[in-house]
Amino acid sequence: MNAETSYPLTRRALDLLGGRGVLVDAVRYLTRIDEYRGLCSTWNLSAKLMSPTDLAGKFDDHVADSLTLAPYLMPEQGSPATLVDIGSGAGFPGLPLRLALPELRAILIERSATKALFLRQVIRQLGLDSVSIEERNYPDVVLPSSALVYTARAVERPASVDKMILRHLREGDTYLAQRKLASTGGNRTLRVEKVDDDFGNAGLRRGNLYRVRA
Repeated sequence: MNAETSYPLTRRALDLLGGRGVLVDAVRYLTRIDEYRGLCSTWNLSAKLMSPTDLAGKFDDHVADSLTLAPYLMPEQGSPATLVDIGSGAGFPGLPLRLALPELRAILIERSATKALFLRQVIRQLGLDSVSIEERNYPDVVLPSSALVYTARAVERPASVDKMILRHLREGDTYLAQRKLASTGGNRTLRVEKVDDDFGNAGLRRGNLYRVRA
C-alpha cells in the first residue's frame, strides 16, 4: 500500500489545516498513519477495535474526521490544552490528532483492558510521548487542573456521558461534541456553538460538531 496515495481524505484535511497555519509534514504523517493502521489490523480480531468494513474501507474517513477537531483544541485564553478522549477504543480521534500535533498532551480513557493494551502498544511503537492511558471509567479519572478539551466520539450511553462531561466543565474547558446534545447541563449557563467550517463543507466530518464551553 502506498501511504501517499491511500489516504485522499486525510491529505485533504492536512491541506485545510495548512491553510489555517497548522503545518504538518504530510509524507511523514501518512507513513505513520499507515503504521497505525497496520497495528489496528493486527489487533482487530482480539481487541475488536473496528468493524472489518471500517478497517478495510473507512480508515481514511476516521483519520480525516479526527483531524477536523484540530483547530478547536486551543482554549480562548491561548494556553495549551490537554485532550481528554473518553472511550478511546481504537484511538480516534486522539491518536491521529497527536500524530499531527506533537505539542498536544492527550489522556486516552478506555475501560477495556484489551483495547487499553492496544493503545499502549501504539504509543510505544510510534513513540508518542505526552500521551497517557487511563484504564478505567471516566468519572474515576483524576484530571489535571490545566485547560481541558473533551471528546467522546463513540461511547455506550452517549447521553449519560455527555451529561457527566457537561457537569465537570470548568471555565476555560471545551467539549467537542460530535453529536447533538440532548441536554446542556440543567441550570448551568453553557455556550453551545454548532461548528460550520471548511472541513464540514469538504465532507470530511462524520456528522455534526458542537463546541460547548462553560
